Amino acid sequence: MEDTCKEAITDNTRVYPGLGVIPLDELCARLSRIGYNDTCSIELFRPEYWQMDPLHVAQTCRAAALAVLSPHFQVE
Repeated sequence: MEDTCKEAITDNTRVYPGLGVIPLDELCARLSRIGYNDTCSIELFRPEYWQMDPLHVAQTCRAAALAVLSPHFQVE
């Protein structure tokens, strides 16, 4: 879990979905309540991820996103 305060978040401090300080569960719940059920994207610019195997990063990111999104949305 990343402990960077929200005010200090930059592109370089972004982590996989659900591991940071942004309240994604609350945001997803609100979006679901208003009927949003469309595209979302994940942007990871953390330099240490660039050194990892791209397939591993993609698989880890997908699993993290599914864990965050699936309680609120029907995910394909």
